[in-house]
Amino acid sequence: MKITVQSPDAPLLEELTEHSLMNYYRIENLIQLYEKETKDKKGKRFNHQIDILRSAVVFIHATLEDGMRSIAKHYLPLCDKEIIDKIPLIDINKSGKPEKFFLGRLLSHSDKSVNELIEESISSYLDKISFSSVSDIASMLSTFKINQSKINKLYPSIEEMMKRRHHIVHRADKIKASGPGRQYAKSLSAKKVRDWNDKVNIFFALVVEEYVRPIFWQENEKGQH
Repeated sequence: MKITVQSPDAPLLEELTEHSLMNYYRIENLIQLYEKETKDKKGKRFNHQIDILRSAVVFIHATLEDGMRSIAKHYLPLCDKEIIDKIPLIDINKSGKPEKFFLGRLLSHSDKSVNELIEESISSYLDKISFSSVSDIASMLSTFKINQSKINKLYPSIEEMMKRRHHIVHRADKIKASGPGRQYAKSLSAKKVRDWNDKVNIFFALVVEEYVRPIFWQENEKGQH
């Protein structure tokens, strides 16, 4: 399926919407794969089957982080000097923190316009940051003065997803188990993962709604989805 989004005044948000929607269906395909794998099984699911859902959770979080970087790339160049001052010149250091520099540091960028240098510095800065909690997301949206009144209700589910992703990535989703029949990793349901996927998709729709025009859906020529 080809997804087309129109937003001439905000190409980065247009790209974000297309990518997040495509990822939404890729994640849904993983969930359906799990459901197909387990449809005839009664009782507890095996960990190797739930690993499909764990992969989907990691994918949801990756979609969220990638989308937040696209939002930042759109808004940061429009921000006041005080905000831009917090972003380091590209390649000035490895810490990701802004610092003063001598004019000679600009010689390696002499073939670029000021706008190009700012955009590259912003992109390099965003590649180094991560979003590990809802407070990280809310803080950045607040910087851009984005109205979060409609988004706030989504934050509890998104925070739950982010914590579970952290447990999967950093602890292999393990739990302390004892006794016969106990699993060594936390259980997870398709319903829960699908809900998280829905919430992230709605989150992006609400963030970009003032910029993005209606979406047009088209089957591709080969009829693939």
